[in-house]
Amino acid sequence: MKMNGVLQIALPVLFLIACGNSEQQTEALSLNTSPEETLPPEPLVYYYFVDSPDTDLPAGSVVILPDILALAPAESDVSPASDPGIDLSSSLQAMIDDTRNQWTSENLEVTSISYDQGSVSVALDGEIEAAGDIVLVAFRMQVLLTVFANTSVDSAIVTLNGECIGNLGISHESEARPPSFAFTRADIESW
Repeated sequence: MKMNGVLQIALPVLFLIACGNSEQQTEALSLNTSPEETLPPEPLVYYYFVDSPDTDLPAGSVVILPDILALAPAESDVSPASDPGIDLSSSLQAMIDDTRNQWTSENLEVTSISYDQGSVSVALDGEIEAAGDIVLVAFRMQVLLTVFANTSVDSAIVTLNGECIGNLGISHESEARPPSFAFTRADIESW
């Protein structure tokens, strides 16, 4: 009987302890679960002119003129800042500084970048010298591919000396775009 009386007291006490302990166990479990892993930031990517486009091209390359002119992605040495505007500026600067460029410029610079929820506006200033309109077309593609290599960009207005970069290398004024023309990711991915 004494054992039975002890059980009558012990069982409810154990029940209460177990019930009261469930919250603590839940808290302990949630504290002990591993947090979601944070992925390292994406590397900064820019596009460069391939030296020998008649060979196997790296993944993500864009052919401008078969066997003659192609662009390929490269990772910049600059660490990402996790700020789209700063990252875009760094990527474009790496593109401008690349020694494989088929165009030349002594004064090309990024003068402003603004970013707002996937939309970017990039202003470049400077003179570009190129051997023919096809290299100017390749330059505009190089810039746009570099801008859209940043996965946070959905649309972009890009100007060179206040004019839409899409006007470089056009063959007729009917193809001209206004400075406010916004390129979309779909435009770039269709190349």
